[in-house]
Amino acid sequence: MEPIRGSVRRLASLIGLGCLLGAATAATAAGTALVSAVPASADTCSAAVANVEGGRSSYHYGVNGEVYVNTKATVNAYNNGFVRSLGVIVDNNNWVEIGWSAHIAGTTSPQAFAEWDNNGTPGAKNYKLVSYDTDYGFTIANPGHIEIFRFYFNTETAPFAYSPTMLFDTGQPIGNSERHNWCQSLWAHMHNLTDQASDHTWGTWDGWDWCLNSSARNPYYIHRDSDSELHVTATGPDFTTCH
Repeated sequence: MEPIRGSVRRLASLIGLGCLLGAATAATAAGTALVSAVPASADTCSAAVANVEGGRSSYHYGVNGEVYVNTKATVNAYNNGFVRSLGVIVDNNNWVEIGWSAHIAGTTSPQAFAEWDNNGTPGAKNYKLVSYDTDYGFTIANPGHIEIFRFYFNTETAPFAYSPTMLFDTGQPIGNSERHNWCQSLWAHMHNLTDQASDHTWGTWDGWDWCLNSSARNPYYIHRDSDSELHVTATGPDFTTCH
């Protein structure tokens, strides 16, 4: 398939727009009902890719976490591309990504995917459908340190995809909330966030310090709940350098 999840467009500006997080404030509690800014009327909504992201500026071999799949009403409100994902990123041409997407490449129900860019050569694999209003585990691992990343879904022990041999072994671990219509919600929840160290062990995103926010129209904000949890909500701001 042709990867059109929007990651190429998003990552083209990722490094240049990255910024340090401010001091964390009290986070929205897990389980809080979905919230969003009041959208404009449907006839004024239009295509516009936006991302709210956070993660580490330090490099690691992999990323792991649980990612919430939004409610059916939220995902299908405008039938435009909708993505929640984790990634390991070096620059706009060198990255790997895993998560779930909807309304992209003809996919109307949310499904797990893996995607990558290898020095400007993209690739992707769509996997199984996922349920609305549910948390799923996603993992990118590079256990052999041989520049080949493995993609795991939920509790499955076998990878559902492998990257080609990349030009990098490590990158920034990040979490991404993405929409392809400016009226769409960017509400997201990711928790149990860990990354893979050089000794193959996994640890939390201690002191994570990086973010990007391109949601100026119908804005959302990233909340660093802890070293292992984040929310993206319509209430804020929390991190004044990323608005």
